[in-house]
Amino acid sequence: MQEKELEILEHLHQDTSLHQRDLSRIVGLSLGMTNAILKRLAMKGFLMVKKVNNRNIKYIVSPAGVEEISKRSYHYFKRTIKNIVYYKENLEHTLRRLKEQGVMRILLEGESDVDFIIEHLCTKIGLPFSRCAEGYQPTQDEMVFVSENEEPVLRDARGSGPEPSGLTYTGFDGRRLYLRTLLIRT
Repeated sequence: MQEKELEILEHLHQDTSLHQRDLSRIVGLSLGMTNAILKRLAMKGFLMVKKVNNRNIKYIVSPAGVEEISKRSYHYFKRTIKNIVYYKENLEHTLRRLKEQGVMRILLEGESDVDFIIEHLCTKIGLPFSRCAEGYQPTQDEMVFVSENEEPVLRDARGSGPEPSGLTYTGFDGRRLYLRTLLIRT
């Protein structure tokens, strides 16, 4: 099942009063494409179509459709948990290495989807954790983690300091670590 098919199915499961025009606007497809997807879902048995009158059709998600939504949600949940475990392990390894190298405080710049993991691990490892403003210049015993939502920049020519294997230090003095480069699976 394609993503747009699942999206339409989920919307119909939540609100059975939706019409084709509503669905096309919600999912960002043309009315013709939405119509084709609805027909395909009905042919696959995920959707039941009930003609209310000459102008109106009611769409009802079938038990097979509900099962498909549940199955997709479950697989998405499993992938998410697997990624969280991966991020936690990678971040814990990184934080321990940084502590061994003399980093005494971790700061987070920007909004991050994994900030709760970083904060938990800092507490577990015994590193103070706080947030900082963009462009904060850390001291020699601090490391700034820059949000994974920020684009990494090339390492400044003045950057220095040891780089643990697998890490990408960037910035003016090697005291910034971009989470986007750290969290990408290789």
